[in-house]
Formats: sequence, structure tokens, C-alpha cells
Amino acid sequence: IWREYMDYIRDYRVEPPADLGLDPTTYVGSDDMPGRYIWSRSLTAMRGEMNGTIVARVLLGGQVRGFKGKYPGVLEEALLALRSKKPLYLVGGFGGCTRSIVKALKGDPPDTFTEAVQSADPLFAAMAASYHADAKEGKGTPIDYAGELAYLQSVGLTGLNNGLSKEENEVLSESKNLPEIVYLILKGLSECLR
Repeated sequence: IWREYMDYIRDYRVEPPADLGLDPTTYVGSDDMPGRYIWSRSLTAMRGEMNGTIVARVLLGGQVRGFKGKYPGVLEEALLALRSKKPLYLVGGFGGCTRSIVKALKGDPPDTFTEAVQSADPLFAAMAASYHADAKEGKGTPIDYAGELAYLQSVGLTGLNNGLSKEENEVLSESKNLPEIVYLILKGLSECLR
């Protein structure tokens, strides 16, 4: 069925961060520390570009371990949307990273949103060390799960800027009922996009 939509699909290319000095046509794997660091920085750049072009963000599921970025991708996308005041809709009833974000917003941070837990993956630990070293030299920002969790807690479910009440966001964050989910997202969007 996806082939019916081929006329609507556009290919977007995002160059890797210039300071990495990479040839964008050369593939870099993510199975060693230098490659993981390049992937992480490039994924952040891609998510920043995406966030600049979207009107709203809907999140569902997402990995909390085994990701290749600085943070789980869904978490990084949520943080970008929140900081740029884009409407954010969290469909947390299906679990994953989105459910963890909801917990953090409610003041119950999941243990997977800690550098200590993520550093059980040796590639993540080495990549995090590179982030911290770069930050000390004034190049970029360190990985800061504690700071990001504090930010999420300060935002709470009332700060999603999505046109829904706290109660409606509670329902959306728990629901597995697709008509209810679609209704709430459309209701919120109609409020935000007036």
C-alpha cells in the first residue's frame, strides 16, 4: 500500500556535522567507537533538521537500549520539540521510550534514562567519554541525562504545548485505543493550528 504514496515521498539528505571532516558519500559503520560517535553526532544533526521543518511531533514506542545516538532517538526528538515549543503528542500506551518519557514528565524517571545504565554498552560508554572530552574543549555539549530529566520534570504533562488539557494528555499517554488516540491528536492539532 505504501507505493500509492510514492508521489508524496521526498528524500531529504542531511550532511554530517562539518567539524567531523567527513566525505558525506563515504559510509561509516557504527560498530566501533569512532563510527558510533560519528553516527551519534549525525543523528543529532538529522533530528535538528527534522525538527526545524515539522509543525508538530507525534511519538509512539521507541528503543531505550541499543540505540546509536547520544540519547534514545525518541527522547532526543521529544526534547527538541519541547525546547522549540512544537506541539508534542505522546502515545505512551504501547510502551517503549515514549512511555519512559511520560514517566519522566510525571516525575517518575525511568532508570534507562541514566548514563550509568546506558554505559553498560561499552560503545556507548566510549562515545559518552568523547562527548564529555569535546565539551571540556568547548566543542559541543556533554551527555547529560540528569539535566534532561530535570528539564522533562519541569515541563510536565502541562507543558507539551499541544492544545490538550492535562487530563487529555493523561488519556493519550495511556491509551491503546486507536480511535481515541487519533481523536485526541486531531483535537490538539486543531487547537494549535488555528
